[in-house]
Amino acid sequence: MNELFEIVQLIKAGKITFPHKIIPSKDFFGDKTYQFYKGLESGKYSSDEQAREDLYGLDRTKANHVSHAKFNVLKKRLKERLFLNVLFPVEGQYPADGYQASFLFCNRNYIISRLMIFFGATLSGYKLMRKVLDKAEKYQIYEIAQLSANSLLRDAVQSGNQKQFKLYRAKLKEFQKVYSAETEADGLYYQLLIPFAKQLYVRVGTLEHVHSAMKAIENLYNEFKTHKLFLSLSNIQILYYQVKGENRNAIDICNQTLRYLESEKIAFSQVRMSNYMLLKMDAMLALRNYDLSAAYAKECIERYPEGSSGWFDAHELQFLCCINTSPLTDSNQNVTQKLNEASGIYLTCTSSKYFKVLKPAKQERWQIFGGYLWFLCTYYTETGILNEVFQDIPKFRLSKLINSTKIASMDKKGMNVSLLVLQFLICLQERKSMDLLKSVESIKYYISDNLRGEVIRERTFLKYLVALGENELGAIKNSGRITKIVSALDKTEDTLTPTQAQTEIISYRLLTDLLKSKYK
Repeated sequence: MNELFEIVQLIKAGKITFPHKIIPSKDFFGDKTYQFYKGLESGKYSSDEQAREDLYGLDRTKANHVSHAKFNVLKKRLKERLFLNVLFPVEGQYPADGYQASFLFCNRNYIISRLMIFFGATLSGYKLMRKVLDKAEKYQIYEIAQLSANSLLRDAVQSGNQKQFKLYRAKLKEFQKVYSAETEADGLYYQLLIPFAKQLYVRVGTLEHVHSAMKAIENLYNEFKTHKLFLSLSNIQILYYQVKGENRNAIDICNQTLRYLESEKIAFSQVRMSNYMLLKMDAMLALRNYDLSAAYAKECIERYPEGSSGWFDAHELQFLCCINTSPLTDSNQNVTQKLNEASGIYLTCTSSKYFKVLKPAKQERWQIFGGYLWFLCTYYTETGILNEVFQDIPKFRLSKLINSTKIASMDKKGMNVSLLVLQFLICLQERKSMDLLKSVESIKYYISDNLRGEVIRERTFLKYLVALGENELGAIKNSGRITKIVSALDKTEDTLTPTQAQTEIISYRLLTDLLKSKYK
């Protein structure tokens, strides 16, 4: 169902052509196909069961395998029509030239030319194929270039043209070598990114692996000098400095790459520019430069298509910038303004029609963000925001959040720490002694079981929460110990990585200030 939903939203947004314009069908508007389409477009159907029951009814007195079969045929028919529409983007939705336009031209027209040749229109088919090859070679789209060269090589053989055969054979060999180098670079980089899809914690040895892969990609770039290899090298250099905690060096690489894209017009695209601006924002967030990071976020949001992964990522960073307003430097009016902005961002994303097709790990992060937003709003007594975002719910449903964040809970040294901190904050805010005692005890066990070794910052902050909780419960007077822990925590600020900054959600420095001012 999510596959159909994505395509329907592209049509609704005016990015690709509506089906009846390219597939004339007198039954499209009158039968269940159109009803199914409109249900998807309006958000009426969120599952196969909902759509099947509405369109065919649900007969509980006998086996409903007939309605199942009919619905599956209907779904297949609509999917075929909508998927074909991707070849027909609406005019004006994409740039007329540049890398993005060339990428669209090459991919679409390679398929069209192949089908024309398949159906016997070889003259026009191979003519279009040559245009595809020229464009793919110019814009270094080597995946399509090698496929086009291979097709034209067969044409040269069939026509007995020795000159053309030698030309396309040489091009094919060149393209295959370059494409192989680019895919090797991609593989080295993506292998390092896989763990970050479900956890934000950086494992021991990651820095050495990144450095080794970085050297390998650098060698590939020095040999082939393509735009894609330059960007792959930039990506892994940024990752290297992020893992190392050298955020200013990461920003320098981002700036260098942005200048490169602006100067190399055939490599330029809005999405590529936005990607490096986002990486720059990550580093700025770790450096606590919230104002500049938020400004970049706003620009990125305007560049990305609504509902894309980058669009959500930019909103995520913008949200983090808003909720990290320091109470020591901002007036109450500014705090209220920032929390209003944060709640607006939160509602924009969680109520977006694209939210349900977002990757589950990303959806869970936004659920956790909601918990931290609730804590800040209750801390500052922002009842208006609480009523707007949480519909006047007097108590945060922590157990519901924990039960619905299965992926985050497996990230023991990353997002699960965020959940553990949130649980403590809510127990402290609601002043329920038994719940707070349970939270303190669970943190103690968690430190012992999961936070040994190199996770110094996370372990130190959780020890601070334990000391604060015991102090608040009156079990132990920990004021001197708390001061020492905060001092130790401050020493870890200079090596903060972007992944740590995102895991903290509200920075540990800000949280200690908030808690210190309210809980003595």
